[in-house]
Amino acid sequence: MKKKSLYFSVHYSFVLLMFSSLLLNVLNLVIYYFLFLVLHEMVHSFVARKLGYKIGKIKLLATGAVLEAESDEFGFSDEIKIAVSAPLFNLVIALLFVVSWWVVPESYNYTLDLFVINLAIFAFNMLPIFPLDGGRVLLAYLSKKYERSKAVKTTRVIAVLFSLLLFCIFIVTLFFTPNFNFGIVAISLFVGGISEDKNAVYKKSFYFSRKYERAKSKGVEIRKIYISEDFKKAKLYKLLDARFYTVFIVVDKDMNEIGVIKEKDIVLN
Repeated sequence: MKKKSLYFSVHYSFVLLMFSSLLLNVLNLVIYYFLFLVLHEMVHSFVARKLGYKIGKIKLLATGAVLEAESDEFGFSDEIKIAVSAPLFNLVIALLFVVSWWVVPESYNYTLDLFVINLAIFAFNMLPIFPLDGGRVLLAYLSKKYERSKAVKTTRVIAVLFSLLLFCIFIVTLFFTPNFNFGIVAISLFVGGISEDKNAVYKKSFYFSRKYERAKSKGVEIRKIYISEDFKKAKLYKLLDARFYTVFIVVDKDMNEIGVIKEKDIVLN
């Protein structure tokens, strides 16, 4: 299968962050920060490709650089491997700078900022806030215990609460030394937490074709969901899961089976 090459896109929040950093006279540090973030996402891309996944573009946001995959159809262990690989890369880079100070003490003055940047990327991305890497680890963990849609909603709620806390910190800074970066990141996380995926229907259709390919190699697990005869058919799409082939069993009020709706009947109509 031919692999797509990486390309970049810039979100408006990234432009706002650059402008804010220029006003605060820290633009050079922010540029270094995002250069290491791009490397961070390229590590994600490398690990994802090695595990057999197709990846899309790198999007630059106020919250960082984000690697967009063509689907989120990851196995639990793979999702965690992909998520933690890049933060660990930044941690290793930070430790290498520390080692360089022992070997060449004079390098301390030139690499201290780079050490702090990589350590900050590691620490920030390991926060359990989606779409940060720690949030993706949390999502993978919750997905093992609950339905994927419920796990996603839980991580969204956590992201919104964290963004509100961050915005409160931004308000406090207004009374001392204003830090607009806090506000920009908070708003970006909040919007990400409440936004619905407008391409969900398309993605679920895409999953169906992927499931067929997987069925030819290692098989696909069937998941049965019981729904009442009054269940709104338009809501069935939201119950589809990239990991399973879903069959809906229609039942009456006495839980007697009165019909079957298969995933293909939904996706192909």
